[in-house]
Amino acid sequence: MNNKLKFILLTIIISLSITGCSASFNNVSSVTSQASFKAISETTKAGTFKMSYKNFEGSETRTLNVNKGDKIKLNYNSSVTEGTLTIAINDPYGVLIANLPIKKKGSLKIIAKGTGKLSLVVTGKNTSGSFELLWKGYVF
Repeated sequence: MNNKLKFILLTIIISLSITGCSASFNNVSSVTSQASFKAISETTKAGTFKMSYKNFEGSETRTLNVNKGDKIKLNYNSSVTEGTLTIAINDPYGVLIANLPIKKKGSLKIIAKGTGKLSLVVTGKNTSGSFELLWKGYVF
């Protein structure tokens, strides 16, 4: 194998390692809000869902289109100064994958068990604080 072909193959492998094999889930496919706030600052964009809020009551849902076998690394961080916050991750079949720990920072690796919408559901009960969810594809 000549050096030029080796370089091209190495470039492709590195690109897949950095960006993941599938990027279909990077963009948020839907936004659902059934919540009220006294104050809110929000960012929802490709690979990111974060909020800072006061008196958050209700739920905020973001969905990501996934294909069976997609590998997703989800980084999370949350802070609660009052009230109760929950962050649930549901697979395309509506089955709970995880309830993320609150007032913690960490990561979770998910392999999509089906094609459809992965849901990020954040629920607040008279809560104030912030959270950050960041996701991207990964290769292992």
